[in-house]
Amino acid sequence: MGKFSLDGFVRFDSRQASRTIDRISIARTGTIQFSTFFYRKNRLNGKSHVQLYFNSKDRQVAVRFLNSHEEGSCKLLGKKGPYGKYVSARSFLATNQIQVTSTTRYPYRKETYGKDVFYVIDLDGPVPPRKAQGSKQIASPKPL
Repeated sequence: MGKFSLDGFVRFDSRQASRTIDRISIARTGTIQFSTFFYRKNRLNGKSHVQLYFNSKDRQVAVRFLNSHEEGSCKLLGKKGPYGKYVSARSFLATNQIQVTSTTRYPYRKETYGKDVFYVIDLDGPVPPRKAQGSKQIASPKPL
């Protein structure tokens, strides 16, 4: 047999693959949530605030991540480190008359304006249904 090499292999880390949701969620509790996968994929570690924008004509929300507080920005909340974050957005949602009846995960697109990067979601766009969990249900044991 030839000599084995790990060249070309990438080690799988199960801690990073537990949730691979690449969406921005708006929860019925009034938060805008950014998953761990989204946060890592877009290299947002170290960002502490976001600036929220709303286009009422096209019903789109844009998010710009910031390194520090700017006037009118919202503080990112969540665990320290490269984990997903969220922002309390009740006043933003109410001001812009965005009604949220259930938590919804929206696909996003990345746009640039000058040197700034924006993550844009379309509130009226197609939202793919959540994938069903692959686990099988185990029947309850019968009583003796």
